Amino acid sequence: AIELDASNHVFFSNRSAAYLSKGDAENALSDAEQCITVNGTWAKGFSRKGAALHQLGRYDEATEAYEAGLKVDANNAACQ
Repeated sequence: AIELDASNHVFFSNRSAAYLSKGDAENALSDAEQCITVNGTWAKGFSRKGAALHQLGRYDEATEAYEAGLKVDANNAACQ
């Protein structure tokens, strides 16, 4: 799907989640960052980034990603 429409942030978010569920946090992080690049106003992209960073043991950066998501959407449960 990404090959057909690389402007859809949801595709990157979904693939990020799939990578993370398979234990591939590096690729999950890459897709989460691409999701944010495509749509920086969607908090779920930041929650995907935070989850990937957490899995990588980069806890301070994960916290920063979640906080950035809360700036976009203060009520986002995944970022709280």
